Amino acid sequence: MKHKINIFIFSASILVTCLFFSETEHFYLILFILGLLFFIILSAGVIFMKFNYFMKNKNRLNSAKVLLTFDDGPHNSNTDKVLRILKSHEIKAVFFVIGDRLTKNKEIALKIAQEGHIIGNHSQTHNPMMSLFSKRRLNTEINQAQESIFQIIKIKPSIFRPPIGYTNPNYAAVIKKLNMKCIGWSLRSYDSIYKTSDKLISRLVKKTKPGDIVLLHDNLDVTCASLNQYIIKAKSNGIIFASSEDIQNILDD
Repeated sequence: MKHKINIFIFSASILVTCLFFSETEHFYLILFILGLLFFIILSAGVIFMKFNYFMKNKNRLNSAKVLLTFDDGPHNSNTDKVLRILKSHEIKAVFFVIGDRLTKNKEIALKIAQEGHIIGNHSQTHNPMMSLFSKRRLNTEINQAQESIFQIIKIKPSIFRPPIGYTNPNYAAVIKKLNMKCIGWSLRSYDSIYKTSDKLISRLVKKTKPGDIVLLHDNLDVTCASLNQYIIKAKSNGIIFASSEDIQNILDD
């Protein structure tokens, strides 16, 4: 909806400019500024899911709980470490899995589901260029992941998170057609950037607030090395993480 509104405002602005300013010396400058503003808003809509520019995304919780989410797994060893830590704290999380990796790590994938965590679709291949895919190719990519997950876990996820977090009108159309929900985040850990546990833990503990959806990666060594201390320190600050009793309600809200 926001994208349609932006197109309407841009088109109307161009029309008004052509009607009333075409004979002025600033005509082309005005057109340039309007085009630049449109491009900036459009780019922000693609890059930042939280703006809900092309489609509605769930970026925060209507709850005081904090939801941990893990992307890019399952990993042949790190995911199991993450699961053990979550189990020790009685925390449930959402794992956005990649279809290709899931088929290579079937036992770990099953363990995620058996321990009461939610499985989400994170595409079949996690192609970094997915935001440039056609609707048909996007539909194939997401459906292949659905089938990969179903073959092993016997469920088809109702939630999806786009690789890298980029969205566009094609994503919006395909997700609507598949009757899925898009889940974003309110707190990005940057565990793919931080190389040391101390810095990652410090950032997460400082930034985590009630209602956050936290983005982590269960395929990264630094995440595994940081997760336990992050949870302990966050709990000492009064943070309550989602458990089996409320995780599904949180997502269905």
